[in-house]
Order: sequence, then structure tokens, then C-alpha cells
Amino acid sequence: MKKRTVVLILIGSFFLFSKQVFALKFNEDVVFSEYSIKTFRANPSVSISGHIFHFTDDEGKTYYFLNPTANFFRGYSYLASISNLDKEILKEISRVIYYGYGYKNQTSLEYYAATQYLLFKAYKEYTITFIDTERKQVFPFQKEIAQIEKNLEKNEFQWEDLTTTKHTLEIDDEYIVKHFIVQGENVKTEEKNGKIEIILLNDLEEYTLEFIPKADCSKVEVFGRNNDTQFIHMDLICENVYSRTIHLKKDNISSENHTEEEEKMNLEQLGIGEKKENTVRVPATGKKNYTWIFLLFLLGDVYYVFKR
Repeated sequence: MKKRTVVLILIGSFFLFSKQVFALKFNEDVVFSEYSIKTFRANPSVSISGHIFHFTDDEGKTYYFLNPTANFFRGYSYLASISNLDKEILKEISRVIYYGYGYKNQTSLEYYAATQYLLFKAYKEYTITFIDTERKQVFPFQKEIAQIEKNLEKNEFQWEDLTTTKHTLEIDDEYIVKHFIVQGENVKTEEKNGKIEIILLNDLEEYTLEFIPKADCSKVEVFGRNNDTQFIHMDLICENVYSRTIHLKKDNISSENHTEEEEKMNLEQLGIGEKKENTVRVPATGKKNYTWIFLLFLLGDVYYVFKR
């Protein structure tokens, strides 16, 4: 009885603390049945072709074939795992997905086909083409492909080291605001109103900012049956970590003015100030006129004056 109790406790503990494994079934639709995507690799030799599928889960999220040599198995449950794909390829794939189908007004299925095509092209060892029902190469979706490529070219990480006299800065670059968290020592950051506000603390000469991607390429989740057949959905771009330096330059003009004012104040406190000349009117005097001696006695105080 005791042995049975111990076994039940161990089994219960295993299920309690083991990580839950998720599985998905996909809804698939063949789109543009007049075309197929052909994948070719010379060494080792691979040449396959397949329909253009539109994959969604029960929540309506869009998925893509992750690998150019993938096959779809209807009705199969695909298990979740962390992708072991090269991070640079994953970064490019996530950029294609983000700026492809569903980005802004790119909602037609032509954009879905163009996105899947460009995703496969991230694997440089393969040649990816469209073929028709007679297996001849064709070139559909060129407008959509060109637009996605334009999006990719226009949107990337662009923020370099800078020198400034300001203690408060703003980053309004949509790419950075959307995909990164900015942090650093002696720095306060806050994301609000589509911008990242940066406040430099403690009046240092140099600050280091770390741009940390919100999506980590080493933790990208995929759903698959094996290494060849995997599906991917991404809402953000998985990026690299970037480090940039801000040099805080003192405002020379205000610093000089401040120093002059401090020196003037110190001199005044010590009783050392600029001597000012006062001009007063005095009666005309002569060498043989001694009336001024009597005036001195009457005045009682002696003043030094300059005669104009």
C-alpha cells in the first residue's frame, strides 16, 4: 500500500511540475492553385514543388511553412518547440513576416503568397521560383514582392553614437519603439505616445544605451512534426542586441557666463569690485585762489573728483 502511494505521488509530481506541451492543428486553404512554389538546391541535390497554402489556427492567427523543403500533413497535430534555426536566418524571416502579409494595408492573399516566397528565399542555399501547371517558371505577385522588399529596405535598426548638450532625448523611430526596450546605467527611460524618452542622470560625460529586442531569436517558438516540417507565426521581429554611446557635452557659453557671474559675486562678497568714476560739477579754481581751503573746513569730508 505504501509503495503504491509513493508511486502515485511521484506520478502526480511529474505532471504537476513538467512543462506543458502545446499542439496545434492548422486550417489550410490552397490559394492560387494555378501556381506552385518550386525549391531547388544543387548540392546536395533537392528539387521539390508544392501548392501555396494559407495556414491559420483556430484563433485565426496566420502561419507559414518555415522550411523550403516542408510537406503538409492534413489533420496532424503539430507540437511546439524552440527553433534551432540560425539566428540570422530567423531575424530575416521575422522581418519578412512582419513587413509582409498583414502589415498596414497589405491584407490580400497575394501578399501572403509573396511573404511565403520571400521567407523561403531567406535560405540562401536554395533557389526559389514560381511555376505554373505546366511546370514552367512564371513571375506572379511581383508588385507585392517589390512592396515587401521596399518595406524591408526602409525599416531597419538605425541609431548611432551621438554627442549632445541635452539631458533629455526622445527616440521616435517606429522600428526601435516597436521592437526594442532601451535601458542603461544612470539612464531613465520611458515609452509613451509612440516615443521613448531618455533622461541622462548624474551629469556624466558618457552614457551607454542597450537596445534589447522584445522578441529573442533564441526563444522563437515553432510548431512541427519533425525538423523539415515546421510552421511559424510571429508578431514582432526577433533582433540583435545593440549598444550605443551618448557623449554629453557641456554648454560652453552658459558655463562661461556662469563662471563669470560666480567670480563677480565672490569679488563683491570680498569687497573687491570695479571702481566707478563719478563726475560732479565744481566751481572753477585758480592757482592763487584760496577760497577752496575754507570750503574744505565747511564740508568736513574730503572727496576726490575729476574735472572734465
